[in-house]
Amino acid sequence: MINTKVCWYVSDYGYGHAARSIAIIRKWLQSHPTIQIIVCASRNPLTFLQQSLASFSSSCVQFLEISTEMGYILDPVSLEPNLIQMRERYRQYLHSWRKRVQMEKQFLRQQRPLCVVSDISPIPFLAADELGIPSVGISNFTWFTAYEDILPAHQLDTLRTAYSCMDYFIALIGAEQEPRWGRMGHANSGFFSREVHPEEVHRIRQMVDPHRKKTIVFYGMGMSIDHEAVSAHPFWSNEECIFLVPSHMSNSRSNVMRIPASYPESQNYVAAADVVITKPGWSTVSEAYCNSKPMILLRRKGFREDRSTLDVLEREGRCKGLALSQLSDLRLNFDFVDRLTQEQIQQSSNSEAGNSLMTVIDHLQQIVTKEVHRV
Repeated sequence: MINTKVCWYVSDYGYGHAARSIAIIRKWLQSHPTIQIIVCASRNPLTFLQQSLASFSSSCVQFLEISTEMGYILDPVSLEPNLIQMRERYRQYLHSWRKRVQMEKQFLRQQRPLCVVSDISPIPFLAADELGIPSVGISNFTWFTAYEDILPAHQLDTLRTAYSCMDYFIALIGAEQEPRWGRMGHANSGFFSREVHPEEVHRIRQMVDPHRKKTIVFYGMGMSIDHEAVSAHPFWSNEECIFLVPSHMSNSRSNVMRIPASYPESQNYVAAADVVITKPGWSTVSEAYCNSKPMILLRRKGFREDRSTLDVLEREGRCKGLALSQLSDLRLNFDFVDRLTQEQIQQSSNSEAGNSLMTVIDHLQQIVTKEVHRV
C-alpha cells in the first residue's frame, strides 16, 4: 500500500493557524481522498480542528494533542507584548528544546509519514530533518522573525537553525520580509479562507437584523486579548450597530451577539457583517478580504507579522489602520461604512481578490507525488 501519510502541525497561538489549516485540509482531502493526515496541536486549537474536520473518517484524519510553542504574552492594557514575561517564558522554552525535539522524533519515527507540514511550529522541521523526512512550511511569518523585535538576536539562533531545516516553504501574503526559507523549493500564495455557505450567511443576517436597519460589525480581536480592557470603549454603546463577537468575549449589551462556542464556522459571520474590526491576524483578514468586506484593523507596534499584513492591505487600499486609542473613539453608522466600502473595494478593484487555496494544494500535492515516486 502506498504511503500518503502527512503529519500536520498547527501553532498553539490563537485559532488563526488552525482556521487556515482547516481550509487547506478540507479542500485537499476533497480533491485527493487518498491523503492521510495526522493533525498535531494543543488542546484549544485541537478541539476547533476536531469540530471542523468531523465529517472526515478516522482513516483520513487523526488527531494528536501536543504543545508546540509559546506564542505571545500580552499586556492587558496596551495589548502589546509583555517583554519581561516573554523573555522569561522563552528562556524556559529553550531549556526544554532538545526534549521537545526528541519527543517529536520518536513520534515521527513511529508514524513514518511521507512528509511533515507545519504552520509554523519550528520543532517539527528540526525533528524531520534529523530523520530524513521532507518538510513543508506554510505561513505568513515565522516565530524567528516575529521575535526579532522582542528578544535579543543571539537568543534567536535556535529558531533560525530549525527553520533553516525546512525543505519547502509556501509563503503566504505578508511573508515578504521573511528569509527565503525552503532548501528545495519556495512558492507564494495569496489570501484564501474557509468556504462560506450563502444559506448560512442569509440565516445569520435574518437572525441578527431581519429588517436591515442596523450596521452589522464583526469584532474579532482574538483569544489572546483581554476583552475587559476594550469593553468600555464608547463605540459599543452605538445603537445603530449590532456587534458579532467571539464566544469567549463577555459583553452584556443588548446590541452585542456572541457567536456560539459550538459553531466553528465563524467565516459565515464575517461574510454576514457589513464591516470587520479586528487585529491584523491573517485568517480573519483573509476571510474579510475574500468576501470583499471593508476592514478596520488594530495597529500595534510589537507584532511584525501584523505590520506586514497591514502594510500589504494599506498598499491595496483595502483597510483602515487605527491605534487602540483611535479605535475607542470610532463612530460607526451606515454612511461611515458606505464610505469605507467605496474607498476600499473600489481602490482594490484591479487587484487579485480570488481565492488562492488551490495554489497551496497544488504545491502540496506536487511535493507528496514527488516523495511517493522517490520512495
